[in-house]
Amino acid sequence: MDKNTGRILSPDAEKLLSLFPDTFTERSVSGTGIHILVKGSLPENALKRNDNKGVEMYDRYRFICMTGDLLSETTQLKDCADLIAQVNYEFVGKKQAPAYAPAYGQSTKSDMELIDRILDSRQGEKFRRLLGGDISGYPSHSNADYAMCSILSWWTNDYWQIDRIFRGSGLFRDKWDSPRGNGTYGSNIIEEVMRSRPPRVFRFSGAEM
Repeated sequence: MDKNTGRILSPDAEKLLSLFPDTFTERSVSGTGIHILVKGSLPENALKRNDNKGVEMYDRYRFICMTGDLLSETTQLKDCADLIAQVNYEFVGKKQAPAYAPAYGQSTKSDMELIDRILDSRQGEKFRRLLGGDISGYPSHSNADYAMCSILSWWTNDYWQIDRIFRGSGLFRDKWDSPRGNGTYGSNIIEEVMRSRPPRVFRFSGAEM
């Protein structure tokens, strides 16, 4: 229970407060949430939010509106680097590698080389707009996400390369990492486009390979 408001805290909130004592903690703008600020970095495979638990964790590129309505007795930030990964996996979750990934090799081209090749192709203008976050011509943002991943999957068999390039595009949003079944919104799209793409036939001097 919040001793100042009498509000009952959720079990997850109670546990997080106990895991991160003696660091800057405040009520959110709505008054129904809690901000806990600590020093540390998320692991590479960390998800950023879990809507079922109502927990989000970020370590960069995130704006929040501070209130200064303290729940802690300090405004200092505690170094909790040794706890971040454990807490993230328990309360938010980790990215799951696709089951089919071992069947595909790593790309022989860097991300920038691949992008340049696509931009120089017949798909170039369409890809350029998607890369910049332009979703005009698509029924929804999700349709644009799917279209970009479809283009990328035609050019590379590398799951993680598709993921990296998408994250650097104007289409990327927090939804990409939101849990969906055993994966995430983003991983499910990549898996679907890679499973559904048609076989590719390359022709060299009249021969088929």
